[in-house]
Amino acid sequence: MPSMLLRRFAAAALFLILVPGPVASAADADVTPLLTVQELSRPGGSVPLGAQRVPMLTLRMTASCAKDVHVVSLTLQHQGLGSPQDIAGLSAFFKGVRRSRSAVPSGRRGTATLTLRGVAVPACGTLSVDILGDVKSTAASSGEHAFSVLWAGNVVTDPTVPVVLNLAGDAATRTIPVGNAVGTVTADALPLPSTLTYGSARTIARLRLTAKGDDRQLTAITFVNDGSARDADLQNLFLETSGHTRLSPTIPALQGDRVRVELQPPLVLRRNEARLVQLLGDVRASRRKTVRLLIQEPGDIEAEAAR
Repeated sequence: MPSMLLRRFAAAALFLILVPGPVASAADADVTPLLTVQELSRPGGSVPLGAQRVPMLTLRMTASCAKDVHVVSLTLQHQGLGSPQDIAGLSAFFKGVRRSRSAVPSGRRGTATLTLRGVAVPACGTLSVDILGDVKSTAASSGEHAFSVLWAGNVVTDPTVPVVLNLAGDAATRTIPVGNAVGTVTADALPLPSTLTYGSARTIARLRLTAKGDDRQLTAITFVNDGSARDADLQNLFLETSGHTRLSPTIPALQGDRVRVELQPPLVLRRNEARLVQLLGDVRASRRKTVRLLIQEPGDIEAEAAR
């Protein structure tokens, strides 16, 4: 009897050893968190002195399949024969939305660190971040400007993951300021006509826009809320003149803490002309939420030469 039990146990043990387990897929094998960052070369060229939102660098970021990778900051260094002090500031853009405050290149090497918000590379996914720069109107003509991440440690993630960096090298985009300085449009914030309360079609921001240097046509304005209201707290936003002429389509809600309003058609401002505009929307926030829309960066006023 004991020998029969022993034979049965040995057979069961053999069965357990021979039964195959689940086959690992390629995705299961890719469990190491990793971020690959590639600098993409773009056609360079000349831009006017004082030009804004000039493409300086594009970064293509790819995450391994282990998990999403949140990019916290990028540190860039100036390259080329021009002075980094000719660049008024750099900002990071993702899907056409500014994702960082402007950073001014500093020091002899022209280093700028951009702190990012809302940039997460999905697992097994790829996204692109554009670095745009503003050129000073006093920049040296024909100076050469480019920017590079230079080394993997300049890409900071949370949590920290290894970064593989592919540099553009000599193929990096080169920007050369030339010619006369372009005009600008300045925006001065004005007081609201009344205390902001819950309700529809409230005036939530007022601006005085002034063209300087030459005739300009205003194409878009980005407002950022310095208060606590977010997303659907403000709805059905649109821009109009002080005479209630509609300037833009209706935007359903804030995107996080900001809204980019495109003027259709562009608003033409003659040299030294000032125009009053106002942003209207439905306030759906509770009393605990605060609203203070402002122009955060000069580049948030998008304008070009009037045709």
